[in-house]
Amino acid sequence: MRDSARLTAPTLRGVLVVVATALATRLVTLTILDPVPGVFSGDTPIFMNQRGFGYEPPGYPFFLGLTYPWLGAVGVILLQMIATIGAAVTTYLRIPGKIGLWTALLIAACPFFVVYEVRLLTEALVCALLWIALVILIWPKHKWEPVLAGLLMAGAILGRDTLYFMPLLLPLAALRTARLKAACVAAAVAFLTVLPWQVANRSFALSQGRAGLTLWIGTWETDSTWYRRGLDHPDWPADAFQSPEQKGRILQAIRSNDDRTLAAIAIDRMKSAPVDTAKTWAVRYPRLWLGTRTDAVPLRLDRQSLGWMVAKLGFLILNLLILTAGLVGLWRSRHNPVARLIAVPIVYIGAILIPFHNTETRYSALALMPLLFFGAHALTAFRTAKLKTSASDSAPPDRFSTTILNEPAATPSTQ
Repeated sequence: MRDSARLTAPTLRGVLVVVATALATRLVTLTILDPVPGVFSGDTPIFMNQRGFGYEPPGYPFFLGLTYPWLGAVGVILLQMIATIGAAVTTYLRIPGKIGLWTALLIAACPFFVVYEVRLLTEALVCALLWIALVILIWPKHKWEPVLAGLLMAGAILGRDTLYFMPLLLPLAALRTARLKAACVAAAVAFLTVLPWQVANRSFALSQGRAGLTLWIGTWETDSTWYRRGLDHPDWPADAFQSPEQKGRILQAIRSNDDRTLAAIAIDRMKSAPVDTAKTWAVRYPRLWLGTRTDAVPLRLDRQSLGWMVAKLGFLILNLLILTAGLVGLWRSRHNPVARLIAVPIVYIGAILIPFHNTETRYSALALMPLLFFGAHALTAFRTAKLKTSASDSAPPDRFSTTILNEPAATPSTQ
């Protein structure tokens, strides 16, 4: 781990390189993307309480309430950029060796985070909060940092309540390691921090919820063509409803926000047609991960131009490279206990979204930073990176700070 407390000259140079890479990436990306048309699109009006039935969890509306009246959309976007850059710098300062440097640079240089930063949606902040929580949990400098990790994780959950059960996986991933106690503390703090909201609203749920609606959609949805005009004007496919009577019940439940009825209909359909439902999930699932990740933000290029096609193809290939390198690194490090903790968001997001509406790649954005960590392992060929959890590079090795290939320890990079 680099001595971030004293911020030595080599460490400071490394921080400046990471920050400069992040700024350059944002300047280049914004010459290609045109964020203005999409700033207030999608779910943004719901987060700002301008329309909809307020299903959103409280975290992001609270953030907007604190910032948007004073800073406007541009200020919020800048704060979201700072959050991502902060995650990259934290990665460099906390994760030892070249793996820390390369992961930080990959996060800083990834243009997909820019796509999320320029929209008033949850992805940018939640990605940063979740990743920083994992980093300080695994590579702590102080005994109280598991508590801070739990608080940051609670912030991520209050931003995206899909993550509510994810802390339960941390102790499981840390079994028989030196980080089991810290993982239990972080998970407990995360749940206890969220609890007051649940008590105040006399509800287990963190929001009014659309789980039933998205679960029902997930029983028949294979692509996103049906809601191109939004949920207010859906083009329901023929197989969305099993009968005219069911169609009437579903449309009435949607109008009255009756999520329980929608959940019951979805579960009944899964029971009555399990094979067809599973086929639907299998056909749809790749859309959660594969794509350009830029569909929500238009390009500054004519759609009919060669430049537009080249840009889109480039984003598609980049996403494929991140997924491929990340999965290769994950597979090769699958027996390492540190890797198991880092993999928790990938496994959790990849599993929990299977039965739900999930045709947008932004839903898998929370797995991007862990994938880039494993991608960094693949890039460095696992030869010079050392996974550590102690506060000092000179700490004695234990089961939780072994290298993936059991190679000799490498000197941490301070480039």
